[in-house]
Amino acid sequence: MSHFMDYSINRLLALGEVRDFLKEFGSRLERQRGRYGITPSLFIVGGWIRDNAIEYLHGCRSASKDLDLVVTGFSEREMEEVEALLGRCTVRSITPVMGIFPVIKVHLPSGFSLDVALARGYERSTGKGHKDFTFKTEGISIVEDLARRDFTMNALALEILPADQGLELDLIDPFDGLGAIKARRIETVGDPEQKFLGNFSISPGNTVFPLTQTLSPGGEGRVRGCFFWKRFALDENTAANMHQI
Repeated sequence: MSHFMDYSINRLLALGEVRDFLKEFGSRLERQRGRYGITPSLFIVGGWIRDNAIEYLHGCRSASKDLDLVVTGFSEREMEEVEALLGRCTVRSITPVMGIFPVIKVHLPSGFSLDVALARGYERSTGKGHKDFTFKTEGISIVEDLARRDFTMNALALEILPADQGLELDLIDPFDGLGAIKARRIETVGDPEQKFLGNFSISPGNTVFPLTQTLSPGGEGRVRGCFFWKRFALDENTAANMHQI
């Protein structure tokens, strides 16, 4: 998928301010490598990659306005160090948001915002809901972080690699999310009945949810309160197998 990588790099280069921030933050993280045993890495994750893949593979314009970043190599108790590194970058402001897990909102001078979070994995369940989990961040790899996501098309990451000029990216796709997007399929990461237990019903044995072969600009599917793949329409069979509770 070298052409897709070139396409993604060009999209980032077009976002000049974002490109400059990624280079600066990535360089500051790289300088921490080896310090106190830290081996940090920076990744773009989620919707921005998915939407660019949809546009690249199907010509369906679906540019995401969100850009989410994940940092590996730090534990939650070291989040203040990540915040300090962000504060030294060329930004307008940074805002820590404390919820189920900590996120730092970065506001660039133009007003463009990014979310920065630590890689995290499920530690243990505390209830039946999809939010009823405790998380761990120490020692969590990007693949472990992607493994907790809902659909394979959302379990994509682009590692931002040190480069003298421009940007270099490396695609992380452990669950063949690009293959699912190319085939117009919605596939769960892992067993769907375990992944979405209590959120919506799934017909027995249904692990793949096919999409219509026709791109629908207004088509939307809704799962556990979240809109996904807004530029694709679910077919009737899929809709019959997925019921919002």
